[in-house]
Amino acid sequence: MPELIDGPARTTKDIGPPGVHRRGRQLSLLGGALLVDSTEASLVSGLFPLIRQSLGISLGALGVLTAASKIVGVFTGPFWVWAAQRWSRKGVLVLATGLWGVWGVAAGFSQNFAQLLVLYTILAAGYAAAHPVITEIIGDLFDSSSRGRAVGFVYGAVALVSSVIGPLKGQLAGVDDGWRWGLWGIGAFNIALGCGIWLWFRDPGR
Repeated sequence: MPELIDGPARTTKDIGPPGVHRRGRQLSLLGGALLVDSTEASLVSGLFPLIRQSLGISLGALGVLTAASKIVGVFTGPFWVWAAQRWSRKGVLVLATGLWGVWGVAAGFSQNFAQLLVLYTILAAGYAAAHPVITEIIGDLFDSSSRGRAVGFVYGAVALVSSVIGPLKGQLAGVDDGWRWGLWGIGAFNIALGCGIWLWFRDPGR
């Protein structure tokens, strides 16, 4: 069974450049982690009217949720980068952008605003790892002549899939406690993605 923590990232001298088919698989896994990050943030803001009605909170609570997620990301983002450099980039991705989805599932069970704020902030603390760690890995997967295309492909694909998911998220507005189902769903997908990264992702080395 693959190990969660691979140890310090190996260099390309140790393992050689990955094949084209492997790089495509790696990009798909990395793009999935970025997709979950963007979907989670838009889910809460898009379905906030349901959250407000369900928990009986004021309109200003959305600003508190958004600010809390941004502030915690400022502090935890550098920590995840340090952890990835000190131990394992794969391990950080599995934990912070994958299995961390358990906090999203827990947030779906919130019974008041205080619980939602704490759980959503913890969730955002893990998602802060996605962009810096993934951007670095993509830089190591491709040489300078193809790196720009790879980055453009990943972010373009994430934007495209997000535009398709957007209307689907809107359908949750017609479901009782739809925002809870949204958090449960994105959390479960996140956990599944973490397992996928654990099983199939291979760090290309620096």
